[in-house]
Amino acid sequence: MSERSGTLAHDPFDGRQPTNHERMSGEPWDASYWDGIASSGPGVLGLDVAETAVALANEKAEARGVDAEFVVADAFALGSLSRVFDTVLDSGMFHTCDAAEQCTYVASLASVTRAGATLYVLCFRDSGPESERGPHPVSRD
Repeated sequence: MSERSGTLAHDPFDGRQPTNHERMSGEPWDASYWDGIASSGPGVLGLDVAETAVALANEKAEARGVDAEFVVADAFALGSLSRVFDTVLDSGMFHTCDAAEQCTYVASLASVTRAGATLYVLCFRDSGPESERGPHPVSRD
C-alpha cells in the first residue's frame, strides 16, 4: 500500500486512466505536491498588488519552510522590479483586465522577460458575454 493514498503502490493512478501529463511523467498529479513546489525548484518571486495577499503568502512560505519571495508590486509596472525572468506564471491577472489593460500588462511582462521566456496564463474562460465585473473572455484573437 502507498503511504500517501492507501492505494496499491503499483497503481499510482488509483484505478483511473492517467492524463497525458501523468503518462509522460510516469507519476500522478498528486506527486507534484509531495516534495513541495518552490522548495525544490528554482528561485520564486510572487507578487500581488494586495498587501494582505503578500503578507499571507509570506506567512505560509515561512511556516512551510519554502524559500520563496513575495512582494507588493503593480503588474502594469513590472519594470520597477529591476529583475528579468525566464518563466512567468499568471494566475488570475490577464483575464481580469479589459482590452486596454491587457495591452499594458503584456508590455509590462515584456519589460521583465528574456527573449524566449515562457509565460503560463491560467484563466477562467475563453468565451461568453462581456461584463464590467469580469473575468473577461480570453481568446487567441
